[in-house]
Amino acid sequence: MAEMRHAVLITVIADVVRHYINIRGLEARLEFARNNVATAQKTLDIVQTRFDRGLRQLAVLQARPSDLTAAILDARSRMAILRGTYSEEIAPEWRRRRGIPRIPDYVRPGLPLDLLRRRPDIRQAEREVAAATARIGAATADLFPTVSVTTGFGAQGGPRLSNGATDATPPIRGPIWSIGPSGYWPVLDFGRLDALIIAQELKTHELLVNYKKTILVAVAEVNNAIANFRAARQRLKDLQTALAASRRAVDLALERYDRGLTDFLNVLDAQRQQFEMEQQSVVAQEAVAIQFVLFYKALGGGWERYDALPPIPEPQPAIAAAIRRLSDH
Repeated sequence: MAEMRHAVLITVIADVVRHYINIRGLEARLEFARNNVATAQKTLDIVQTRFDRGLRQLAVLQARPSDLTAAILDARSRMAILRGTYSEEIAPEWRRRRGIPRIPDYVRPGLPLDLLRRRPDIRQAEREVAAATARIGAATADLFPTVSVTTGFGAQGGPRLSNGATDATPPIRGPIWSIGPSGYWPVLDFGRLDALIIAQELKTHELLVNYKKTILVAVAEVNNAIANFRAARQRLKDLQTALAASRRAVDLALERYDRGLTDFLNVLDAQRQQFEMEQQSVVAQEAVAIQFVLFYKALGGGWERYDALPPIPEPQPAIAAAIRRLSDH
């Protein structure tokens, strides 16, 4: 049960972190969208001759902040549900301007032995195999004879007549006791015990196969998480290079327009490409952070401070428990 609880904790914490990154990514995209609206508005004011084209581009950009704002509110509500609270109680966190969390450049998966120690599903499967092996030993022990020693102790006294007089025979008074061995050997079980052992051995083999499969799946998940994280980082790097080139293209187009060497349509096209690169860059940055969270989830967490079990009340005898529960109500 403890390992199942740890697995649920890892999933919930990973989902909370993933929603937090998603919210910060949407906020960054919203900021870029608002900046793009301001730039498009300036463009519209400057280029009256291109009014129709500028107005169309402005309308497209103005639609983005509304969609992103709705997505942010939806993500905040889902995160509040994961944390078991209301959106208003975590609202102060969103008032602080923060971007997407920074992610280290390299990931360190550690040794394979660390993976076996940290993954709750692996530890759960290992303990199931250990418990099944112990049940084989218990079933095998039933094949052999059992010997026990039975003892008894008491006291006896003389009889008393109904009219209050005593019997003339002298009463026998004193302690009484008995002791003796007893044995049991299921000789004629008709193969029942052996069949139970065989069934338990097959069940243990099944759990052992499941244990090996759990390890293989865990290793595959870690390898896939590492590959996805590296791919996401490479995509972000390429988009950042493309974004820098788009910004240089906008500056060059504006410079050529100021000199009368090009039409302003080229400026609008360069700005549109820059806006798209900014949006894709933020999405890629968010994807890198989410892949990092999934990588830690594949490793089995990384949030050891949540590893302690909640306090479990100590069971009490029936009378004491009944009195306590009556007093609680």
